[in-house]
Amino acid sequence: MRRASEDMVKLVLEGKPISLAMPRYPAAFSPFVIAMVEAGQTSGGLETAMRQLAAHFEHVKELENLARAQSFYTKILIFALIVIPTLAPFILEGSEAWLPIIARRIITVALGFSIVWYGWRSLMRLDFLRRGVDRVKLLIPWVGSLVRRGAVARWCRAMALLYAAGVPVHSAL
Repeated sequence: MRRASEDMVKLVLEGKPISLAMPRYPAAFSPFVIAMVEAGQTSGGLETAMRQLAAHFEHVKELENLARAQSFYTKILIFALIVIPTLAPFILEGSEAWLPIIARRIITVALGFSIVWYGWRSLMRLDFLRRGVDRVKLLIPWVGSLVRRGAVARWCRAMALLYAAGVPVHSAL
């Protein structure tokens, strides 16, 4: 991000638009962000476009935080499933027998979760697998409905932001 910022400052000092540097850094700037900045520059409302982008990303962050908060109870249940079965040796034999059991169990579960997590993330980088998983999600009755509604809501919000920033509808689509 620092390199992208320095490149953008250099272009602005040369009198060129910021949006010329943004496509060079696809990891930092999505096509959505680039389109918003280009529309803001074209219409003379770059400040408005940037404020809209900031509000959009704040809203996305709030949703992520809400999802984390909603899954807190599930995380506590998983932790309880790991710890509670190990309490019998603690009660019957004392703390010396309990610590190695709990340490082994926590290490095993943490290692298993991390292997599954990174394996899943790696597999989801493959386009055909990601599309297959998305199709399965859409086929699950309750989950499919939520996924569909969420995708439509994100699309509508993005289209509204792009249209408000001055991007023509045919370009936004």
